[in-house]
Amino acid sequence: KNEKGNITKKALQLKINELRWNPEEFKNDLKILQKYLGLMDEQAKNKKQIKEKEKELDDKLLKKYAELSEEDVKRLVVEKKWLARLEEGVKDELDNIVMSLTTRIKELAERYAEPLPNTEQEVEEYEKKVREHLRVMGHDFW
Repeated sequence: KNEKGNITKKALQLKINELRWNPEEFKNDLKILQKYLGLMDEQAKNKKQIKEKEKELDDKLLKKYAELSEEDVKRLVVEKKWLARLEEGVKDELDNIVMSLTTRIKELAERYAEPLPNTEQEVEEYEKKVREHLRVMGHDFW
């Protein structure tokens, strides 16, 4: 393994060569390591193909840029890039507003869930209890 913890092709090849001295004892290990080595080669080949295809795509893109008219460039930049971002920002802002309004409505609904006459009646009942306790304690203010 290297500093990053990855298995290197060189280290793998050294281990395969080491196990070849005792093929019967390490038969399964040897098969696994050889398969891994084959997969590493295949991965390297695929990475190379990806780089080549990306280069081809970049070349085609540069060629296409040269063919674009000024109007095409404006349309791409304004409509596809800026307006899309602006639309996304407006949508996010509307979502935030709707969310805050919903939260506020829920708060108000909870606050006013109990009708005022019920609350006033409850206050009167507590007031009577407090007066009675004060009277029992010897304080008669009302």
